[in-house]
Amino acid sequence: MHTLRAVNALKHSDHKKIPSTTVVIFCGMFRLFDGLSILAGATAAYHLLERLHGSILLPHVGYFALIAVPAVGYVLLFQCANGYSPGNAANIWFQFTRMTVLCLVAEIVLLAAIFVGDDDDGSSIQFVTIAGTIALSALYTVRLVLTGIYWHWWRTGALRRRIAVVGANDTSARLIGFLNSRPHDYQVLGIFDDRRDRVPPELHGIEVLGMIRDLVRFARTELPDEIIVTLPITTSPRLSDVMKALMVLPVDLRLTCEMIAPGRPVRAVSYLGDIPVLEIFERPLKGWDIVAKFLEDKILSGVALVVFAPLLLLFAALVQLDSPGPVLFRQDRYGFNNRVFTVLKFRTMHVALGDASGAQRTVRQDPRVTRVGAVLRAFSIDELPQLFNVLRGDMSLVGPRAHAVAMRVGGRPYDETVEEYFARHRVRPGLTGLAQVNGLRGEVADTVAAQRRVEYDLNYIENWSLWLDFKILIRSVWIVLFDRRHAY
Repeated sequence: MHTLRAVNALKHSDHKKIPSTTVVIFCGMFRLFDGLSILAGATAAYHLLERLHGSILLPHVGYFALIAVPAVGYVLLFQCANGYSPGNAANIWFQFTRMTVLCLVAEIVLLAAIFVGDDDDGSSIQFVTIAGTIALSALYTVRLVLTGIYWHWWRTGALRRRIAVVGANDTSARLIGFLNSRPHDYQVLGIFDDRRDRVPPELHGIEVLGMIRDLVRFARTELPDEIIVTLPITTSPRLSDVMKALMVLPVDLRLTCEMIAPGRPVRAVSYLGDIPVLEIFERPLKGWDIVAKFLEDKILSGVALVVFAPLLLLFAALVQLDSPGPVLFRQDRYGFNNRVFTVLKFRTMHVALGDASGAQRTVRQDPRVTRVGAVLRAFSIDELPQLFNVLRGDMSLVGPRAHAVAMRVGGRPYDETVEEYFARHRVRPGLTGLAQVNGLRGEVADTVAAQRRVEYDLNYIENWSLWLDFKILIRSVWIVLFDRRHAY
């Protein structure tokens, strides 16, 4: 009940928080508008000189070619100067000084190139000068607007990182003191410690909300941006247990110690105030990766639904004609962050013999499968309705396979069979995945096969890229068409 009240209070206080994806896209707009500002300067300069002189030395394409190189170069150099990072987005002095220097450098380089050429009647010099002046003015104006919006978000606390702290000790007290001193940047959601009878009820006004198991439930609901563990390294067995419990969550997990828990790789070391923290796990698909994955899923699934629409109607009719019952089969499965969603498939079994829970696995020559269902399963056509799940946001085209909530291996629940099973739910499940294109399709016969699938899933999460998704999709099509040994 105590934790529940805190959750409700957080929901009320955090209604203005800007999602991290929105911030990434917004900072990406800086690049877009920088390029457009320079092109606007070139366009205005071109038409102004055309009105003044009637015609100019270079053709239209030539002038824009003259400005294209510095425009691209400007964006790349500003990127190298860290000008597009969220941390510098609200610093108008940082933005203006670097903007001015880069524009002046670009103009000097272009003017030097024109003088070296020594075959200009002055129009190119006028063009570069006027274009640079107008472009810099446009850059100033646009940056004032964008930076003003970003600064307003920051001032109102809409960009705060929401942090949960594990451990109520001297280190966490110092850490929370630092975080509380920067309320625009951080919000501490609560403290969690298994030693409820030996810790104070609060530190610096932040309540101890529960134990580690309470934190897992809390994170499923509130999904903090980051969890910081402040346990001492001398408690390594306990620390290892805490890491195992928290690594299944799709959040950044950091550790405030100088030595890492056994067997856990360190991604990086950073500082919060004067406290070093080790970055152990990162939320998968952060920043622009989220945007790229989103566009991949929505565009490709939308196109696929349009292309396959006639076939979907045909298969639906065949399912209906073959056996009585609904066309679609619905089943509860684990999705992102262990959230249960309803997956859609063409029904391939007789209604009276089907198992909506998924506890009874499908085997070769399964008597429950209908005649049409056997064909649909052989070519994975029964999976096509899941494209609607992708459009709806429940699934991705590529990712760990969505398992039924009641799925069992060797008579035990999957999560009890494979220790890191729930860690695969840090991303959305997919129609196909790395395990499936490596021969792990169909029945999960034993714990060894179950472990291998999870290993492939975790490998996919750690090494995700658009190129990897593309390769998996191509291999999936090949396997569906030419290798149906494990499809039944």
